[in-house]
Amino acid sequence: MPTPVIASAWFDSATGVEQCIQAAAIVVGGVWAYLKYGRGQPFISRAEIQIQATTLKLADRIAIRLEAEFRNVGACRTNLRESTAEVFGATRSSPRDQPIDWGEALLAVPILDNEEWVEAGETVRDQVLISVPDKDGTGDAYIAYQVKCDVLECGQASWYHSERLRSLRPPQPTYLHDQAVLAATIT
Repeated sequence: MPTPVIASAWFDSATGVEQCIQAAAIVVGGVWAYLKYGRGQPFISRAEIQIQATTLKLADRIAIRLEAEFRNVGACRTNLRESTAEVFGATRSSPRDQPIDWGEALLAVPILDNEEWVEAGETVRDQVLISVPDKDGTGDAYIAYQVKCDVLECGQASWYHSERLRSLRPPQPTYLHDQAVLAATIT
């Protein structure tokens, strides 16, 4: 049986080794966390873009009023290269049981074009009124529009947001009597 002095020495040695290993683990964990999350992260571009779009009936045209808000939530300046809003349209020709095929963009307009950069913590806003066609090339009326905003940075970052809208279509008369009543109210 070991003497109490030897057991006490082993216990003290084991406790010292354990404390050294714990200290080394804390240092290694701290270095790993710094390399993984701390180094360079505050200085990368981070931003949020929000849009709100509404359809308007203007005389004989349909327009989309677009409000875009770009917020730099990072800790460094974001240099803007290009910012566009693309408008897509959908007709009734697509089957109801399949996803809508938005196809090619009907038009693209610049947004935030007065801004070259956005400082850290800054929010910039822009409003545009976009006149859109109400029919496609085959004469089918658009029943919905989709607006997609892309903001590209001079580096490699890009942000986008999209919103879908219903078209503003006047009610279509279904009977000859309704056409006469509608014509009487218009004139």
